[in-house]
Amino acid sequence: MALASTSGRIITTLIAIACLAGSWHLMNQGLEQMTETRQMQRLPATPLAALSDGPYLIEATVTDALGARPAPR
Repeated sequence: MALASTSGRIITTLIAIACLAGSWHLMNQGLEQMTETRQMQRLPATPLAALSDGPYLIEATVTDALGARPAPR
């Protein structure tokens, strides 16, 4: 039965630690993005005429008609 070399074990351990750290970082980043998305989904829809500074949820209907349309008031 052959035993793995010490340098091979060290390299494997370092790769495992790097993978764990990378996956932890990506998981935290994804959870932060989900939290931000949920906060944006909870904002009430606001008419365009009432907008000022800050984040808002804007609802609109898209059509294939050409030309400009005025914003609802």
